[in-house]
Amino acid sequence: MAEGEKSTFQLAMTLHGHSADVKALNAPSPDVPLLLSGSRDGSAIVWGPGRDGLWEVKLRAQGPEGKYVNSVGMVRQGGQGV
Repeated sequence: MAEGEKSTFQLAMTLHGHSADVKALNAPSPDVPLLLSGSRDGSAIVWGPGRDGLWEVKLRAQGPEGKYVNSVGMVRQGGQGV
């Protein structure tokens, strides 16, 4: 983007669950309504749709203190990637 140009991107939603910046996001499959995130706070979160239609935390895994999550992914039972 050139200097002085205005961005056309807009924030679509905010997911509240991490206490530090998010380093990794992964949407495993269009067929699986999940979003994975990893953060400098050392946690990885699996997000899914809630009853109200908004995304909510379905599973949170916390790593060792002082470490951060740099990537996230999902593997199906049987070892196949999603």
